[in-house]
Amino acid sequence: MSLNLVNRALKVLFNPTVRLRADFPWGFAKGAKTYVIASLIFFAASLAPQFLFIGLVMYLAMYKPDLLSYFMDGQLGQFNTLTLVSLVATCFVCGFGAELLYIRRCLHKQGMKLRDTMAISLNSLQGSWWAVIWRVLVAFAAVVVLTWLVQLLPLPEARGAAEELVGLFVKHPPALLIFSVLAVFAAPLFEELIFRGFVFNVLRTSLRAERLRKILRSDNAADWAATFISAALFAAAHLSLAAIPALFITGVVLAELYRRSGTLIAPMLLHGVNNLVAVLLLCGHLLF
Repeated sequence: MSLNLVNRALKVLFNPTVRLRADFPWGFAKGAKTYVIASLIFFAASLAPQFLFIGLVMYLAMYKPDLLSYFMDGQLGQFNTLTLVSLVATCFVCGFGAELLYIRRCLHKQGMKLRDTMAISLNSLQGSWWAVIWRVLVAFAAVVVLTWLVQLLPLPEARGAAEELVGLFVKHPPALLIFSVLAVFAAPLFEELIFRGFVFNVLRTSLRAERLRKILRSDNAADWAATFISAALFAAAHLSLAAIPALFITGVVLAELYRRSGTLIAPMLLHGVNNLVAVLLLCGHLLF
């Protein structure tokens, strides 16, 4: 019986059942063009709240200086923590929200729905939440083990922006709450829609095309290439050099979970659980 379980585990790892259809409507050219425009929209939309905030501050400084104190730390003469985290959260949501709306609009023009195109449903698992949950738990265990193995390597200590922000917010409960909601709910939703739902799907469909398939030799090789490339883009997008190995591993597991489950809900849940545990561990480390 134990040998049978080992064989089943090896099959799941090396010869998995692939439930995600490789039928994304755009190839590399259309996908790359859309992604570049969507990224520009992201930067513009994430900068817009900053310019509006600067304009508000200038207005208050000139005409309502007494109201400006609500945004400032009286002792340091700087913006208070709640103001900073609210601005960060607003920029993040506006940036990713605008990027996603553009992609949705492009799909809608061709008569397609975001939900169906990116498999934001449980249809592949016959509507079973348990089938999603156990896959997420197994994938989370894989992330923990693989990340621990990476930490054994002689690499620079990964202290990213998230850890810096938690260190800043940990003594300010309202600010920490906003940041936690952003990390546990907003980031998994938006990042999975962009990096797995869009980028991974475009790469997977493109690499399975006839010309490239001759080089990669099989659909499975094309899928793995899409997994590694999308994970690399995911890691690079976080702008933390020391954290790239751990982020790359997480990106690989997220993409493979998506491919094997056939639903984007699974990597969204894994991403949320991973971020929740990270925030709790950082808070515990900084407080105790």
